[in-house]
Amino acid sequence: MSNDYGPYTKFNKQEVIGLLKATGSKDKDVLYATKAGLLKVARQTRFNGTIFMVVGVGFAIVLIGIPIFFGGWYWRRRGTSSIKAIEEAYREYAEVL
Repeated sequence: MSNDYGPYTKFNKQEVIGLLKATGSKDKDVLYATKAGLLKVARQTRFNGTIFMVVGVGFAIVLIGIPIFFGGWYWRRRGTSSIKAIEEAYREYAEVL
């Protein structure tokens, strides 16, 4: 699977099922590789959110740290929801096969 997604892409369940179907394969290894590629992007988003949160706390002495922290919280939450959607969609699609 080519990685055409940026580090802040949010995945939903329908999109993930569509991407799994787009592989054109029912082979569990191919589907797992696709899932792994999607999880890599979602985990990067979550990691970046964590970094922003840490930097925000570090700058909390100055007022600029507060928006950085909440921006990081937003991206971390977004990455976490993408990971849940990917796992749930993969599980649902794999059961159908």
